[in-house]
Amino acid sequence: MIQIQSLKRRRELFNEIINTDSLLNYYNITDDKLEIKVNHELNMDSLLIKYKLSCNKIDIKYLPEEINKIINSYLSDDINIKIKIKYLDNYPYHAPIWRLEEIEHNINLNIHLNLEDYMEYLIDNHNYGYSKNYWSCGLNIQTDILNFLVKFNSIKYIEEYINNEVVII
Repeated sequence: MIQIQSLKRRRELFNEIINTDSLLNYYNITDDKLEIKVNHELNMDSLLIKYKLSCNKIDIKYLPEEINKIINSYLSDDINIKIKIKYLDNYPYHAPIWRLEEIEHNINLNIHLNLEDYMEYLIDNHNYGYSKNYWSCGLNIQTDILNFLVKFNSIKYIEEYINNEVVII
């Protein structure tokens, strides 16, 4: 019962933050490619992350460079990720368990990388980081999410790799 009340109190504090301001503003993240939503269920939260990557540049040979730039400004690749955060009965004394629920994207990766496996790796890394001695019951929901977003920020390296390719038509 105490743990349920603790989770309820932590969610109320978290909701005050995101109702007053967006989560991105709270974290002072100014990346307009990123959207984050959190939905609460009984003992679980759903974290929805949408990320818009700039995709491969297209260079149509016989068009002026200015028109190619305009065309490229409309191109983007999207990643939609749904993560479940499960709070166990002994929360906050034990870390919540994160798992990848689903991932959708329209990215044609020419590199040997499975985006779903990569996200699973990030989530496993996040869960492992809190296993055993690394979790503190003083960590709140927004800190836990921020810690994951720091790991998720590595997606920018994939974006840089994708952007280095130019498609010539």
